[in-house]
Amino acid sequence: DDGALGAAAVQPVTRALGRADYETVWRSMQAFTKARGEATADELWFVEHPPVFTLGLAAKPEHVLDAGPIPVVRIDRGGQVTWHGPGQLVAYVLLDLRRAGIGVKFDFLRCHLNFLSRLGCAAFKPTKKRPDR
Repeated sequence: DDGALGAAAVQPVTRALGRADYETVWRSMQAFTKARGEATADELWFVEHPPVFTLGLAAKPEHVLDAGPIPVVRIDRGGQVTWHGPGQLVAYVLLDLRRAGIGVKFDFLRCHLNFLSRLGCAAFKPTKKRPDR
């Protein structure tokens, strides 16, 4: 049993975006999510960004002490400050959480692991049991 993403799940679509501007990719993810329907396959996007700092919902501009020429982008996601840049391969999982019937904490982590294992990237077999129960 694959848990939240069972055998009936559609194989995710993978996209290798190469090097792409953070804000362009972020806006594309928002558009993908807004346009997706019940039959839209989940996707995994691999990308490398030019240097950029992102400020999550918990971040304050003063958290970036000296960005120099590196752009600072305010985003609608949790967290504080994240640096993205050359040599860092980022994998964005565009997953329909409602369709998968999962929550955003432990179930989300388990679902990520299942999703990646279907692509042959499993580091270990995820469990259905929460570690705190």
